[in-house]
Amino acid sequence: MAEFEQRLGERLTSGTGVVTGVNATQLLTLALQTLDSSEGAYRILPSWTFVATAHAVVAAGLIPYFVDVTEADGELTPKIALEAMEKIGGPVGCIMPVMPFGAWIDVAA
Repeated sequence: MAEFEQRLGERLTSGTGVVTGVNATQLLTLALQTLDSSEGAYRILPSWTFVATAHAVVAAGLIPYFVDVTEADGELTPKIALEAMEKIGGPVGCIMPVMPFGAWIDVAA
């Protein structure tokens, strides 16, 4: 596996390493485990998501916090996330939006 990851990394132009996994849930879990955030911090997730998103948060030993999404497109917007952060009042480790129905979201926002 290490040789495959190395060779694949050499072919990509992003300049980052490559990590493979058995499925997206495992890789989401690993990504969440690498975040440097305080223990007990919440992870803000859209309530309209697939089960792997929440499962990865729990498998990483973290706390999911589900929020509503826009009625028009099922998206977790920055405004919704900021409102949730005010309600939580405690540490937020990350905001984990998804792309509903494969539609692109404004990642920069």
